[in-house]
Amino acid sequence: MERTPSFLAFESLLDLSKKASIKKNREYEENDKFCFYRNFTSLSWYSRLNINSLPERDEKILERIKTLCTESTSPKYISFAAEDVYNDLNNDLERIGFKPVKSQKGMILDLEGSKEYDKNDSIVRIDKKRLPEWVDTCERGFNKSVNCPIFDILINDKNCMFFGYIADGRIVSTALLNICGANGGIHEVATLESHRNRGCATELIKHIINEGKKSGCEILTLQASVYGEPVYKKLGFKPVSQIYNYMP
Repeated sequence: MERTPSFLAFESLLDLSKKASIKKNREYEENDKFCFYRNFTSLSWYSRLNINSLPERDEKILERIKTLCTESTSPKYISFAAEDVYNDLNNDLERIGFKPVKSQKGMILDLEGSKEYDKNDSIVRIDKKRLPEWVDTCERGFNKSVNCPIFDILINDKNCMFFGYIADGRIVSTALLNICGANGGIHEVATLESHRNRGCATELIKHIINEGKKSGCEILTLQASVYGEPVYKKLGFKPVSQIYNYMP
């Protein structure tokens, strides 16, 4: 598969999904059109089907996607970058019973020549002991349930680094760095409502930029919400794709 900028923006997320799927002996399917990872988890981002390349309408592929994603134990999300699919895919997905949810921007930061930031003593690396607190903050920051076994799997992965911003003696902001070869994926960036607009998440991203360099990453990638995109742009991230998400 060609590692286009739009694919690179997804690569780490797909890597996390596959790790969880393999670890728990779940089902996954990969081909030149899509990749499918079933993890039986309430955290839908890690149980997903991503359409990697579909330049033309293919009714057999659409039917296969529908079959995989409408089973009771299937992924909750279908995702794709607009740059990698034909123009009417959105309409075709709605025609076969899927509904659109939030859209995002795939973003990339080239670490070569990027700024090095001062150390922030409020940021800590999260270990197993503090993981439940990290998960609780992430859950409340997103205002939805993310408490699921995948984090218990990933905390043991040498390529996954959990970070927290500490204020008032507790974790108030979260982030996860997953190193996928030369690609460092940033995930689970969330801040408690009581500590928003104070720069906590921004400081976490700065810390991850430093860590990515130390770990030998060439790029950092993420999927940004409409609210997060301006923050990431200020730190040097550039949008490379328009990401659409659908649910059955």
